[in-house]
Amino acid sequence: LGDVYKRQGLLLYNLLIYISVRKRTHLLYCLVIVSNTLVSLSWDGIIYSFIPESSYFQQRSIPLSMCLAIISLILFAKSFLQTKSNTPKINIYLNTVAYSAIILLFLVFTPDTNLFYIPIIILTILMIPGLVAAGITRVTQKYVPAKIYLVATGSFLIAVSLCALSVLNIFPLQEEITYIYKIGVVSELILLSLGIAERLSLIHISEPTRPY
Repeated sequence: LGDVYKRQGLLLYNLLIYISVRKRTHLLYCLVIVSNTLVSLSWDGIIYSFIPESSYFQQRSIPLSMCLAIISLILFAKSFLQTKSNTPKINIYLNTVAYSAIILLFLVFTPDTNLFYIPIIILTILMIPGLVAAGITRVTQKYVPAKIYLVATGSFLIAVSLCALSVLNIFPLQEEITYIYKIGVVSELILLSLGIAERLSLIHISEPTRPY
């Protein structure tokens, strides 16, 4: 549970910053922390202890948390990189993936939940090129925080890719899958926190100084 406590610390820290500065990116970052924590708790089986008598939600906790992770990460990336105005084509691609995740999120509640595991994994893989392309494009546009975003997202996406390939039985990493995901998530969250700090400093620099 050590990594969970670290994420709780990051969550509390960024919630306090959000309350202070009221920037939407901080709130979305908090959603990324929560959704990825739910994925880890679901994979570890810890979340089952919270709902021991509900087999219905136990069977759906992993696909539900994965859909939430996809949606929150895309929303964060769109806000952090300002894709709507700076990378409109990539923004449309990311919207398509996010809307697909929302549809799968509701379909998970149907009786045949297992049918949607593979589509969610595939959707996770399809998310990767959009997130990376958005970061690279913003770097070429001289947006400094995008460099930190790329490093953070890269470490996370490598972990997600390995996990997805393991679930699809392409790589035999069944025993290591949880640890790989945890390492990727923790490194991503720490680096993204640094990226947000850099983004805030740029916003403060660009804002005109008020005369006294």
